[in-house]
Amino acid sequence: MKLGVVALAACSHLASPALPNEAVQKAGRKVVWRGKIDKATLTRGAPVVVRFADKIELTIPSCYPHAASKVGDHDHIQVQRLDTHATATAGELDIADCTTHHLTATLWASWPDNTRVEAQIDTALVEP
Repeated sequence: MKLGVVALAACSHLASPALPNEAVQKAGRKVVWRGKIDKATLTRGAPVVVRFADKIELTIPSCYPHAASKVGDHDHIQVQRLDTHATATAGELDIADCTTHHLTATLWASWPDNTRVEAQIDTALVEP
């Protein structure tokens, strides 16, 4: 029994999901980094921008409740790795709620180099 607990603890870095207001970057199944939301802004007439640990930036041009958008579709959702300035080539954003002051959503995005990011968002939005 002890061996099973030790094995589970040793592998906990492999498949651990994102916590609220956190993004998790993975290479395959291995967690590369975790980062909390540094800022979440909404400027009048402009997009919602959510930045995670100065590593990932999510831009939502039209934020509205109960929206399900794919990277590259008509909603123009963009997810960018700030270290390489590479934009995700696939992904989905499911917005549960979006008001002028708050965003609740889940996100996953991937890049051609096999990098994947998952995030849980439940944060206040402020004007920059």
